[in-house]
Amino acid sequence: MLSSELASNLLTSGMAKALVLQANGRSMFPAVVKGDRVHLVRVENNAAQVGDILFCRGVSGRFYIHRLVSLSPAPRTRGDALAQEDEEIAEILAKVSRVEKTWRSRLRRITLRLRKLYG
Repeated sequence: MLSSELASNLLTSGMAKALVLQANGRSMFPAVVKGDRVHLVRVENNAAQVGDILFCRGVSGRFYIHRLVSLSPAPRTRGDALAQEDEEIAEILAKVSRVEKTWRSRLRRITLRLRKLYG
């Protein structure tokens, strides 16, 4: 799988219009879990809408895949499992077109739900 930085370079240079990354964290649970394959398509002319899951670079240089929660006054994202919005977006790189569940991510999802239920 590609690194976030390489994916960013390929998307911004126009060398790729679509890519696949593997999810690393838990911030988008339950929509995306660690191990899921996230299919990305380049966003043309900031055509993102509230509710879309986006691949972004924050002003600190950190890359993340989170849901767009507002467009005004500036685009803001937040992970589904997080209480706070992310830092300011420096660049929207792509939109998630599909989340492919792997057997490992399915097992991880079941394990997380069981931990939530039984502590």
